[in-house]
This record gives sequence, C-alpha cells and structure tokens, in this order.
Amino acid sequence: MPICLPDRPPEEGAMVIVSGWGKQFLQRFPETLMEIEIPIVDHHTCQKAYAPTKRNVTKDMICAGDKEGGKDACAGDSGGPMVTLDKERGHWYLVGIVSWGDNCGRKDRYGIYSYVYSNMNWIQRVTSMSN
Repeated sequence: MPICLPDRPPEEGAMVIVSGWGKQFLQRFPETLMEIEIPIVDHHTCQKAYAPTKRNVTKDMICAGDKEGGKDACAGDSGGPMVTLDKERGHWYLVGIVSWGDNCGRKDRYGIYSYVYSNMNWIQRVTSMSN
C-alpha cells in the first residue's frame, strides 16, 4: 500500500501507528506483523526524558510513546514506519522511521524515530520528487 510523504508536521499528541516484526519485550520475534498505536510526544519532554542518559534527541528526530511505558518499537523494528491517518484528506502519511530507544517500552522513555517532515527538502532533492 502506498504512503504519502508529509507536507506539514503532525500535531503534538497526535496518534500514530508503528508496525514491525521486532521482538516483543526483548524476548522473541512474532509470527505476524505487529502494530501499536501511540501518541507523539513533544520534543522538549522527550529531550528531558533522555537527558540523564546523555543521548541527544535532535531536531531531525521525533518521539512517540506512552509515559507509563509498555508500548514501543523494539529490537528488530528499526527502519519500520510510523504513520498517521489524516482524516480530512483520507490519506496515510509517513511521520517517522523507527530509529532507537532505551530498552523497549520503558517507563519515562520514548521511542525515537527519524523525523520525515524535517528531512523533506533532502528527500525531494535526492529523489527529484515533490508533493
């Protein structure tokens, strides 16, 4: 199924779906494609959550997850899509690409994704595509 590239940033708190074949809670790989629905987390909150780890959350990254933990991408999901449905337009948009995190679904840690919208100029330049 085709996915649209974003022409605007997602709203903070918007719900996104992440899918993948990664391990479940660091144990084993699933037999079926898994998906979770989680909220986008504002950049400042995400940076603050990762400050004790000395890992830098840059402007080219977007965060998503549940503050209480339990829902996250995990080992083996890297490179997978984070998508959202724009109900007004009736299209799915690629928001991010699974990148890294601190374990899987850990409380007060969020999943980190490559932020597609912030890289659209580069994507359009190297693919000769435009929205």
